[in-house]
Amino acid sequence: MSIFGAFSGHDQREAAIQEATNAVQAAQYAGQDINWQNQAATGALQNAFNIGQQTLQNAQGGQLSSLLAGSQGAQGAINAGYGAAIPALTAGYGGAASNYAQGMNAALANLYGGVAGGQGNIAAGVTGAGNTLAAGLGQQVGALSQGYGAAAGTLGGQLEAYRPWIGAGQGATNMLSNALGLGGQAGADAATAAFQSGPGYQYQLQQGLNAAIRNASAVGGMGGNALSALQSTGSQLANQSWQQWLQNLSGTAGTGLSALGGQSGVAGNLANVLAGGGQALSGAYGQNASQMANLLYGGGLAQGQMSYGGGITGAQLAQQGWGNLAATSAQQGTALGNAYVNQGTQLGNLLYGTGQGQSNIYGSNASQIANLASSLLGNQMAGQYDITGQQNLNTINNTLGIQNQATQSGMMAGQQASATSLNALLGGIGMIGNLGGMLMGGSGGGGILSGIGSLFGGGSRAQGYGGAGITDGSAGW
Repeated sequence: MSIFGAFSGHDQREAAIQEATNAVQAAQYAGQDINWQNQAATGALQNAFNIGQQTLQNAQGGQLSSLLAGSQGAQGAINAGYGAAIPALTAGYGGAASNYAQGMNAALANLYGGVAGGQGNIAAGVTGAGNTLAAGLGQQVGALSQGYGAAAGTLGGQLEAYRPWIGAGQGATNMLSNALGLGGQAGADAATAAFQSGPGYQYQLQQGLNAAIRNASAVGGMGGNALSALQSTGSQLANQSWQQWLQNLSGTAGTGLSALGGQSGVAGNLANVLAGGGQALSGAYGQNASQMANLLYGGGLAQGQMSYGGGITGAQLAQQGWGNLAATSAQQGTALGNAYVNQGTQLGNLLYGTGQGQSNIYGSNASQIANLASSLLGNQMAGQYDITGQQNLNTINNTLGIQNQATQSGMMAGQQASATSLNALLGGIGMIGNLGGMLMGGSGGGGILSGIGSLFGGGSRAQGYGGAGITDGSAGW
């Protein structure tokens, strides 16, 4: 140790400075180690977080793939099921509708066929009954015609039997009228000619004339008396024969009149017979017509009732059939609508469940990643930073403690050196100039105080500790 070192405390200060420098270097090395450890721990936490995040994302991808695959498979199964169910529903209801239609058509065909058959039977029965009535009418008319015809024939024969007497009576009446002058001169001439041409008159006239001629011959020939006698005989005979002829005509006329009366009675009977026959025939025809009318009315009524009943039953069958078809169509529409609604509901629930599952997976993954980040990058890394900061703080505090100790040691050495220097000053005034040169420095540079100042502050006392000091890591120590 030099005298300067002994009086100035330089060696103690150098030792303190070295000790502080060593403490700072040790603190720097410790801080570097702490930073390296902190970086390693932070990197490990970051790698762990990345690996965990990737693992969660891979698991999320697998979950999403499985969920989507299951959803697509379920959706395909739902569509396939309803794709098979809807045609089955359509076919089933279509078959039911077809069966309803076929049944209704068959029922209507059987009904109308039965009605037509019944009407045909009724018509055939009416026709057969009509034929029977017609045959009965023909037989009845034949019997009536035969009976009344025989009676009319008999009466007609009676009429014919009266006809000669009636004709003779009519001729005698006409001749009698002419003889009585009722027929005029022509009638009288005709009566006279008829009288004179009569065989009885000619015979009597011839007999009378012959007798007169014989008498005249017997008395002397045909003289005047004989002629008068002939005329008288002719005239008497004419008068007698005329009267007798008139009586004969009157008798014949009376007989004719009687015959006419008999014929009139017979004609009345014939008329009654013919009227009775007509009435009987009319009654037979009327009865037959009434029976035919009743038969036709009954047949028509039966056919009408059958047609009406068939129409009502057909209408009811058609109404029931169309009602069944309408109900089947409505049920089909409802079933198809429900099927589509159920399909949409199931697909909607499936897609909603898939979306919910995806949301849950994303939410769970995000929550797990957040928890992982919070645990690794938040809590553990913050803890690591807290540990590193605490370690750095502890190192700084330790370094500051060592620096403070070195500073105190340096100051104590300086104080001791100052006390020693003061004692030396008081002991030797002669050494003041030299001591002042040593303290203040000469032309060659700074003195002891400058050196002490440079040790602690890097400058003069005017700077003090405000300059770059111990606490400033960029200068000084």
